Amino acid sequence: MLKLAAHSVLPLTTSLWWYPTSYAMFLLLLPFLVTGMKALGERAHRSLALIALLMWGVAGLLPFTRNDLHGGSVLVFVYWFVLLSYYRWYMERISAATCWKLILASLGIEVVCCLAFSLVFAMTGKGAGFQFFIFDNWKIPSMLIGFGLFELFARREFHSRCVNCLAGSAFGVYLVHYHPAVKALWMSWLPLDKLYLSAHPLAAMTVCVLAIFACCLVLDLVRQGLFAMTVDRNRGRWFELVWNKATERTKPMTVHTVPAHTEK
Repeated sequence: MLKLAAHSVLPLTTSLWWYPTSYAMFLLLLPFLVTGMKALGERAHRSLALIALLMWGVAGLLPFTRNDLHGGSVLVFVYWFVLLSYYRWYMERISAATCWKLILASLGIEVVCCLAFSLVFAMTGKGAGFQFFIFDNWKIPSMLIGFGLFELFARREFHSRCVNCLAGSAFGVYLVHYHPAVKALWMSWLPLDKLYLSAHPLAAMTVCVLAIFACCLVLDLVRQGLFAMTVDRNRGRWFELVWNKATERTKPMTVHTVPAHTEK
């Protein structure tokens, strides 16, 4: 518990959550990546994007290939940046119809793969882990679904307090539910093996996800209220106090020279 408490105080340096840690590392590398990708030019950038897609996109669909894109790796963000930066810099924006085609085709691939491996397992009793293989480690169908959805919603402008509330707490929900202590708690209360074997597994898992999201959302809203009354009342003041103290200690000492005595 003491080790977990120490990791919770310094979550980025201890990699308590892989996503914020890897993203923070990616932000440190981002200026150099942008400069490097710009220096490559369109042709070399296109070749790099195709190589990345072949290594981690196409080859990643084969069940027995090695995939280094695992949770905790900053390489995930570098991979996404190579692909998305080429799209944003050199390609025309795809149409809404193309977005829907990408989403539906990717969903079809995932359903077919899941059903095929489930059938193999039902007939042979082997390959249980392959039933959800298509959903693991940033497989390209899931990436295309996310990309298509992002492009569709980026074309629409709307304002909703409910959506803003959920979006403002989405990262907090992730942090709360993925904290080791909380994760162990809800996994003991809602074991996945029992949900899979229930009479209605899809409905049971949907209710489970919604319940976990709602509980974590309430906790994050409470956290936002407490912060609004304490830390955020004077936003940035604590940082300014620390910064002022640090700069005062590092200010160079001024040497006062005594003027020479002038002759009377």
